[in-house]
Amino acid sequence: MLKIKYNDGYRILSYTQAFNDNTTEIVIPDKYEGKDVVAIDDKVFYKNKRIKKVSIPDTVTELGASVFKECKNLETVELSKNLAVIG
Repeated sequence: MLKIKYNDGYRILSYTQAFNDNTTEIVIPDKYEGKDVVAIDDKVFYKNKRIKKVSIPDTVTELGASVFKECKNLETVELSKNLAVIG
């Protein structure tokens, strides 16, 4: 489950995976309620041991610090080509 906050565009604040959710691929949406998703905050996927792939749309211009820290099974991250700020 993604938790999202709106300012100039939506920001991903956290990602929580249920105990029985075996999802290994996360696709961040480019829009939420008609507004662009523009940022992923600090440590959103921190210590997630299930995800293997994350796709980030080109609307995202900012990645927070340690977004993927200690994601031991993460193999692939498709980054936005419009990233301006990382960590």
